[in-house]
Parts: sequence; C-alpha cells; structure tokens
Amino acid sequence: MEGPAVGRNRKNISWTPLMDDYFINLMVKEVHRGTKVENSFAKHGWSHMERLFQQKFGALYNKDCMKNRVKTLKKQYNAIKSLCEQSGIVWNHESQMLVVNDEATWEAYSK
Repeated sequence: MEGPAVGRNRKNISWTPLMDDYFINLMVKEVHRGTKVENSFAKHGWSHMERLFQQKFGALYNKDCMKNRVKTLKKQYNAIKSLCEQSGIVWNHESQMLVVNDEATWEAYSK
C-alpha cells in the first residue's frame, strides 16, 4: 500500500501529488460513467471512487476526506486561474508551474 503514514486521529490528512493525480483521474472516469449529478457525484459514484482509492492508498481516505480534497483542489485551481488572468503571469503546461515574464510583474503582485 502506497501513501504517507498518517495517524488515525489526525484531522489533516496528507495528500501527495501521486494521490491527487489518481483522484483526479478517478473523478474524470466517474464523469464519463455518468455519475456526476449537477455539481457533485451521486452516492454510488463516491462509493466507487472511495473503494478504488482505498485499495490503492488505504482506508484512512474515505468519502468525506475526498470531498474535502475536492474543495481544496477547487481553491487551488481558482487561485492559479486568478493569477493567470494577471498581465505577465502565465501557466507553463510542461513544468506545471506559473511563470512570471518579468520581475516587475512579480514585484507589483507580491506587494
């Protein structure tokens, strides 16, 4: 079983980039299976993702944990999207990082 060692009583659970990639791919597959209803997944969609995720990363990662991760991923996405809307800041698809075209842009933004 892969994944970080995490205590059972811990509220904040660690997610690795590998876990995020796997989870995002699970969500995409569930969308293709038609289990996304309005802004979320149907119960059976969540259950399916939970079972597959737990097989790979352990029982600590349950449906509630996965729902919280969706919220976190959405916040991160919106923050990056907002930055990319600024002049002089772009997303590099190869490196999967933000790139600031000149130092003056970063200086102005970081103040």
